[in-house]
Amino acid sequence: MARQGKQLADLSLNLTPMIDCVFQLMLFFILTSQAASQLIVPVELAHPLESKAIAQDKLDSPHKVIVNVVSAEPDNGSSDPLVMGKAVTYRINNRDFTTQPVDMDALRSELRAAKDAGGDDDEFCLEIRGDKKVHFAFFEPLMRAAGDAGISRMNISARVD
Repeated sequence: MARQGKQLADLSLNLTPMIDCVFQLMLFFILTSQAASQLIVPVELAHPLESKAIAQDKLDSPHKVIVNVVSAEPDNGSSDPLVMGKAVTYRINNRDFTTQPVDMDALRSELRAAKDAGGDDDEFCLEIRGDKKVHFAFFEPLMRAAGDAGISRMNISARVD
């Protein structure tokens, strides 16, 4: 026996606009999270025995460039004597520069361009973030290139508990 009576109209939902919004939000969050994390490379900062550290809130300046000195040692803690204490790259503004051999002209020009883009000479600061496994000998060419580029204020980041 067939049912007699009013047939309900077919209900249909148009999900296309909602799916478009979801994809737009996903794209936005993916791009903004990548842009925020590209300047900072995960390094394990040194823990100094004695320090006259300056609080981070006093160091924040809109006129600064961050340089990451990335260790050649893997994070798993293996102690390969060929890579112990060595740095593999200097990362400045998402550009990598090799440490062996150091291209001083490229470092100088990149730091000078960052300083020129930074604006005010008195406020401009170079922040060096080096992995605690890297020997100081790998910081020296970077600091020399910064001095040649006319940068007089430099900070070396350290972990303070």
